Amino acid sequence: MGGDEVSEQPSADDRSLWLLGSVGFAMLVLGVWSESGITGQDEYWLSLRTPMEMLDTGHLWTPWLDGEPRLKKPPLVYWGIAAAYRLFGVELFGARVWSVLCGVGLSVVTARLYRWIHGRGGFLAGLLVLGCAGVAVEARRAMLDLPMAFFATLTVYLGAVWARCGGWLRAVAAGGALGLGCMTKGPIALLFVGTAAASAFGATRQRPRGSWWQLAGGLAVAAAIALPWPISMQILWPQFGAVLAEQAEQRQFSFARLASAPGVLGSTLGLVVPWAVVALAGARSALSRADGDEQSARQRWLVWWCVLGVVPFFFFKAFERYTIPLTVPLCVLAAHRLLAVDVAGRRFHLRIAVALIAVPAVVLALFTLWFGDSVLAPVVTLVLLGLAIRAATRAAAPHRTAGLSAMVLAAVLGWVYPSIGVNRLPRDLPADLATRPVAVTRAQPGMLSVRRGHSVVEIPIGEPEHLTERLAKWRGYLCALDLDVPVVERHAVLAGIRLRRVREFASLYSRKAWIQFVRPGATWSDWRRAIRERSLASLAPRFVLYSVEP
Repeated sequence: MGGDEVSEQPSADDRSLWLLGSVGFAMLVLGVWSESGITGQDEYWLSLRTPMEMLDTGHLWTPWLDGEPRLKKPPLVYWGIAAAYRLFGVELFGARVWSVLCGVGLSVVTARLYRWIHGRGGFLAGLLVLGCAGVAVEARRAMLDLPMAFFATLTVYLGAVWARCGGWLRAVAAGGALGLGCMTKGPIALLFVGTAAASAFGATRQRPRGSWWQLAGGLAVAAAIALPWPISMQILWPQFGAVLAEQAEQRQFSFARLASAPGVLGSTLGLVVPWAVVALAGARSALSRADGDEQSARQRWLVWWCVLGVVPFFFFKAFERYTIPLTVPLCVLAAHRLLAVDVAGRRFHLRIAVALIAVPAVVLALFTLWFGDSVLAPVVTLVLLGLAIRAATRAAAPHRTAGLSAMVLAAVLGWVYPSIGVNRLPRDLPADLATRPVAVTRAQPGMLSVRRGHSVVEIPIGEPEHLTERLAKWRGYLCALDLDVPVVERHAVLAGIRLRRVREFASLYSRKAWIQFVRPGATWSDWRRAIRERSLASLAPRFVLYSVEP
């Protein structure tokens, strides 16, 4: 029978949650301070720069980017990053620590949800979340998706406990979490909470024990948190409605997108790699059980929560990270399956999971041993992988395999990958970089804004009709990718300005995805040379830093 009054569980379970949170923070925080860590264009060009411009312009209520209001996303995460910038200076740890904390929170909520369903335990489910590819990656980036997932799933958990036990405090807490979720990424939080509520009613057929007045109070709290900002944006910026309409149009809502359903399902399962296979087995087991008890009904609820949660994404364009809240029910299903099957079945699933984590771990470790500047990181990673393989073979304690797998993933993403040097900038850039205006021809180098402590400006190379005019007005530094140098220098002559080369440098950089970091157009001949020389220098794009003078 599932636990109802969660707060009255034995203290040993409560201590395990503190341990889970501590272990989770240590795993997810590894490497977030490094400018060579996991990143992507949405992080370094949007999330990191927006709070910088909010502080520099004094627009603390309205997100600000590229000299104008950024109205596409709510500001809760930007406020947190701006607060860290104000207190500690512009650096990556303060920007990314909010995602780390939300990743830890997601793990703890998963453990508590497992305990609510099964009456005890949950530590394994929390470990599985920490070892999911989606959480391990997104916790290392200052993005909106993981905070939204945390607040949405916290709302679902608190709402589930309220529905079973009632109480004003639970209703208000759930409403507060929902409001914060909406202030993180807008209505998508409502989608996940709404589908979870609908699937709970369909699976359990039970009316909530809490009163309708308590539900109304919780919704009022959610509205009080979530509505003032968009209302004020409409008053302050009349274009707010048009921006939202444009965003909706960009999502490309259409029944024709049903063809993308397999890709959406694959992406959602990819977020819980290496535990996707056992999660599917857990879902199948939950649906096949004919028991009419409450615990079985809650298990089926998890399955339908996943189904209803992913279906809306069949009809509009979205990134795979959008479905990251579904890692919670999938990991609960996976953990229960691991604990319920016999030793042979458990060994089967654990071996599959370790095999899935071993492929990227071995590839990146060997890649770094050959090209990177660290020997210790890949060696430690391979040792941890060996221990995980051994634990999976014995299959006696799935907690050990899950913990070691999560440690392998943390070492790969937070230690091995940063040692490759992607996005690393030279230390001897001009001393006045932070005091003079700086422009770039593309959204590169990605960490230039963080290094100088202020947002850089883009002078797009793809708009030649405006390039001459903008160069004529620019005074300060200009950083150009080597591919853009001929165009920039030709238009500088037309603009009547002088470009003085301050220095040149090479830097691997993340493009759309963090695993794409060599220069565009690199050939197999370039790779052979790099392998022969044990250096990525020939694959690194080159930049020219100019001083623009009249």
